[in-house]
Amino acid sequence: LNKRYLHNPFLIVDLYAVFSSIIQHKGDQQGNIRFDNPLKPCCVGIKKAYDCGDVDEKGNIMYTVCKNPESYFFWDLVHPTQAGWHAVTLALQSTLQQLRY
Repeated sequence: LNKRYLHNPFLIVDLYAVFSSIIQHKGDQQGNIRFDNPLKPCCVGIKKAYDCGDVDEKGNIMYTVCKNPESYFFWDLVHPTQAGWHAVTLALQSTLQQLRY
């Protein structure tokens, strides 16, 4: 694609590999960021029927949020926390440097 579209460069970013590495190492490779249990989300439903952000028919909050989101990789079952994205950005730093031209 880069040869075909010279003025619009394409860069492939393997987020799966980065996420897998962070989860396996429980943080970034340099040891600057640590996640004790990287697969455990910070925000979870109080029962299996509920997810992060759910409320019941009366408007009662049906989820809990951890006290230290910075020590969790995932916010909920899908989305990384700010600390999680920070670890991803650090891991991708050399790849992202290629965007400068």
